[in-house]
Formats: sequence, C-alpha cells, structure tokens
Amino acid sequence: MKKFFILSIIFFLTNLLYSQEIGTDYLWQLSPEITLKAKKFEFRFRPQERIILNNDKLDSRTTFGRTDLMAGFSYKKFKFFVYSRYDTRKQLYIGPRIDFNTTAFNKKLLIHGQYRIFRGLNSISKDHQFIINLIEYDTNINSKNSINFGILGSYQQKFGDSALIFQGPMIHFPFFMENVSFLLSYLKDFNSRSRYFTFFQMNIKLKV
Repeated sequence: MKKFFILSIIFFLTNLLYSQEIGTDYLWQLSPEITLKAKKFEFRFRPQERIILNNDKLDSRTTFGRTDLMAGFSYKKFKFFVYSRYDTRKQLYIGPRIDFNTTAFNKKLLIHGQYRIFRGLNSISKDHQFIINLIEYDTNINSKNSINFGILGSYQQKFGDSALIFQGPMIHFPFFMENVSFLLSYLKDFNSRSRYFTFFQMNIKLKV
C-alpha cells in the first residue's frame, strides 16, 4: 500500500512538472451524479457536467456543459443501461452502456470495467465509444468511510478520429454523509505528447 501511494505521488509530480510546457492541452471535467437504486433497477442522472478545455499557447479556452440520463438493471456482476446525453453545443446522443464489477484479494481490490457506444441523433453529433477501467484498493472494507486509492483509465474515440487514451492515479473518499462520496483523478493521454485530464466527480446515492 505504501509503495502504491509513493508511486502515485511521483506520477502526479512528474505530470505536473511536464505539463508546464507551453502548448499543453488541459481538460477538466466536473461531474455531479445522482444515483437512485432499487433492488434490481438503477437510474443515474448528471444534471450538468462541466467540461473545460484550455491551451495556454493558443490562448484558447472552451467551456461547455452536458446532461446525462441513464436507466438500467443489474444482472449478477453486470449492469445494463440505456444512456442518453445532451450538451450545450446542441449535440444529442443515445446508446447502451455495460458495466462489469468484481473483486479480488478478499474483496480488498475492486475491479470495474465499462463500455459505452453513442449514436449521434443529429448531423453535428458524431458516433463515438468509451472504454473505462478502474482498479481501486479498499483500505477498510468494513467501513463506509475508507479512503481508497487506485488507477483510472479511459479510452475515448470518435469513429474516424484518433483515440484519447487516458490513464492515471485516482483517490475515492467519502463526505460527511455515508451516501455522498468524491472521486478525483489526474490522467495523461498516452496517445498525445502533452495532453492532461483532471476528473472530479461527486456521487450521491439514494436507495428506494
């Protein structure tokens, strides 16, 4: 655990130092998510994700928002969703999302995989896909207040374009209430010389 924590710090510092290079692309994503769960069914709503794109050398800054709605059900270690997305650039999408969850090493290691494919519903919405992977070490499986560390990865591709291949360390920590938690990750695009992505998500879970 200590070795992993030290390696995560080194990764953060290395990327921060390298990202000072002029011409670096920075991406930030702020993502509040509300989850409503029943025994087998699940609804997820992201009322307004904020995406910020910035390049200091080009003196450019783009900000837009998007709204996501997912409805799905659980089957064993899988979850199947119908996923709709609309953003402030008038792009509109729909598609399936498949989640896979399992554990290892006496449930201390949480393993999550996810595949999404989106169909554009108007002329400005380009079909694309996501592959998400998350490996998270649970520091205290008997407590809902544990601070967990792990690795987050994201493969993003608009069909016909080059892929964005992000990978980096993450931390998952609780808030004051047991149904609220935060996930923070700093990732590098390994398919680009100088592109970095900061992802911050707030999760609110409600059971019915």
